[in-house]
Amino acid sequence: MYPKFVQLVKTLKEVGPNLQLLSMVLRESENNLEKYMMEIKYLYFTPLPSFSTVIFDGNFPVRKSIKSDVIFPNKKLKVNSIINYSGIPEAYDPLLDRWDLSFDIRANGMKLEGITENRDPLMFSTLRTSKAFTDIIKGMYNNLQIHSFIIDYGRRDIILDVISTSEEVAKNLEYVPFIRLTFSISEPKMYIIELLIPFNYLNIILEILKEMRDSIDGTLFTLRKMPYFTPII
Repeated sequence: MYPKFVQLVKTLKEVGPNLQLLSMVLRESENNLEKYMMEIKYLYFTPLPSFSTVIFDGNFPVRKSIKSDVIFPNKKLKVNSIINYSGIPEAYDPLLDRWDLSFDIRANGMKLEGITENRDPLMFSTLRTSKAFTDIIKGMYNNLQIHSFIIDYGRRDIILDVISTSEEVAKNLEYVPFIRLTFSISEPKMYIIELLIPFNYLNIILEILKEMRDSIDGTLFTLRKMPYFTPII
């Protein structure tokens, strides 16, 4: 475990790439923080608006599978809550870009409830450096329009959406280091758990899902690049 990295990721989830605020919270100079962040492989930030809603609409593909276009049922599925996990930083080695798959640490999620409507989806991991923290985003953050930031780090290649009506499945997957988000859907009650996985670890994760297959209603396997996915937040 790398305590400095873990603390940075946890703080980034709350304040984003705001160097001034990061420096105050972590008690380290802005220059040192910026240098350290630049050394983290594949570090990205995606703001999660506090006013966003996610409606899975059967009129357009939410995820495109490798084999065929897949859409959710031809009925709008209203999101009840979103949990931002941003992986398990305790399980990541930022020096070697490797993951510990002992599955003994539970992901720490930030739950967004009381979601209201926002038509425009956010692109997937659009911000890469502290310079992306523009005045517009800072203003949104200061006005409580941003709930948290989704933090991605380390090489990731596969997006795997696990669809289940079982709360137990959603809870069990909190021990998978690659858990990114969980969407809680109402009417019908279901969960969509988004995993962001490196190729090298895919088979291990598939074996875990195989053990839970009786409680999993579907999976959607997608490459993390256009045109294989479209944003859902």
